[in-house]
Amino acid sequence: MVGILIALYINSWNQERIERNKEVVYLTEIRKNLVQDTLRINDVLSFNEAKRQAIIETYQIFEKATEKGFNLTDFAMKMNPLSQYRLFYPLQTAFNNLLDVE
Repeated sequence: MVGILIALYINSWNQERIERNKEVVYLTEIRKNLVQDTLRINDVLSFNEAKRQAIIETYQIFEKATEKGFNLTDFAMKMNPLSQYRLFYPLQTAFNNLLDVE
């Protein structure tokens, strides 16, 4: 009887240890995803700020066009950032791995 109780205790302890190890793996993966997401969000924000500035400068080129003539070179230089965009898509690796757990 005592042997069965000891075996059950050891089994329970082992299962808890396995679950704690899984938890550490998932939390580590979530942290890595969040760090990468933060870097990507900052990249998108930086790009959008540069694009906002290009829009302001392009508008100023149009305002000055009536005064001094249209500067096609300055305008063409602003077109590249205006024609691009960046979106943020969060990493879902850790989340998807948690969903796959039985």
